[in-house]
Amino acid sequence: MESVQERMKRIGAYEKIASFMQKEKQPYEFKRKYAQMRAEEFRTECDRRGLNCHVSVGGLDSIVLYLFLHEICDIDAPGVSASYLEDKSIQKVHKALGIINVPPLKRDDGTYWSKPKVIQEFG
Repeated sequence: MESVQERMKRIGAYEKIASFMQKEKQPYEFKRKYAQMRAEEFRTECDRRGLNCHVSVGGLDSIVLYLFLHEICDIDAPGVSASYLEDKSIQKVHKALGIINVPPLKRDDGTYWSKPKVIQEFG
């Protein structure tokens, strides 16, 4: 059986960690440009493959990502959310941004998923 250290070496995890730590030390402008380049590469690859893409929007981090893609990168990826699972204040932000709201799914017991149920079930 492979140890954690052996697996990390095999997948190049130590190099990836070192690279991440180096990027982490860079100034804000570098990070912003790097993020913009990666977003544009992702969009280009989706286009090349004939695929659509979207932003799964929930809380603050994904809202910032959605705005970054639209306003900085000029990538018109629709935002999609199960807003029903979010706090009312977040639901208002989603509505103001035009995020597509998908309805909650029914559970096997006939009830609908709620955020506490999702956390309890999946962590």
